[in-house]
Amino acid sequence: MFNNIFFVQTIQFYKKKCIEHDIPHFTASRNSKYSIAFIKKLFKTLKEEQIDILHVHDSKAFSMSLLLVKFFPKLKLVYSRKRNNKVHKNFFKVLKYNHHRIDRIVCVSQAVKDVLTPVLNNNDKAQVIYDGIDVEKFENSLDTGILRASYNIPEKTLIIGNIAGLTRQKDLFTFLDSAKIILAETNKKIIFLIVGQGPLEEELKAYAKELGIHKHVIFTGFRKDIPEILPELDLFLLSSETEGLPLSIMEAFACKVPVVATAAGGTGEAIINEETGMISPVKNPKKLAANATKLINDPELRNKIINKAFELVNSKFTLKVMEQNYYNFYKKIRD
Repeated sequence: MFNNIFFVQTIQFYKKKCIEHDIPHFTASRNSKYSIAFIKKLFKTLKEEQIDILHVHDSKAFSMSLLLVKFFPKLKLVYSRKRNNKVHKNFFKVLKYNHHRIDRIVCVSQAVKDVLTPVLNNNDKAQVIYDGIDVEKFENSLDTGILRASYNIPEKTLIIGNIAGLTRQKDLFTFLDSAKIILAETNKKIIFLIVGQGPLEEELKAYAKELGIHKHVIFTGFRKDIPEILPELDLFLLSSETEGLPLSIMEAFACKVPVVATAAGGTGEAIINEETGMISPVKNPKKLAANATKLINDPELRNKIINKAFELVNSKFTLKVMEQNYYNFYKKIRD
């Protein structure tokens, strides 16, 4: 194991996990994008703990880390990039991503790497390592009827859902456009669930009403019980405009819920059309709806996709696979 790797994270989830597993860790508050207090705490930790590898998972923290590396000539610097949003090739971005002290940039998918490549002088510094999920946590989940009981959804009504932040990136307007088409093209009773919260909630609710489908759409808000409610979905419908590689897809795979998704970012690296899911062009509600309707009406294809996707997540996207990949990665750059 490695004792001298320092992770810069901005999510409280990781602090909680460190406490649960009795892993030594350090925290630094950041009240602004570029915090002097954060820089001081990071410098102190790097010096006192004699850190060998600094792994940064946040763009602003990455910028601040670049200010410190000159004081630690032996320190290895790694930066993780999760999203495939365009990197503008301006002077400062080129300078930042080609800093001579960066040892590796870890990309969560090939799509993320492809976006970053035009900015890099040395593409070999970018490496793809897929994230993984706790497959057992999801594959052992059972359909307990929580959603049907909570929202009075009849037993024979199909549930098509999306679990996402209500942001532009997730393009839930296309989800709603697709929902309208699906309702028009099938005589089956369907409820569409949008699980999550975000700044566009009221706008999305208004749009559902404008489309005349608001009685078929339920906004659940944020929920902590995703492993418990996911198995209730008959179909997972992902409408994103941009993605790195969404773990919600893997979670659906593990719960044996078929996925219909847009070809956003790295999504196509997990979904092979009519093999592990159904893939549609971005911002194309007609195609998204057609793929969803096809799965609803074709149980043989549905079962094939469920089984193939389950095999894929167990072979490629588990925590064990990710842990081994990172262990090999850290060992290589440390040596």
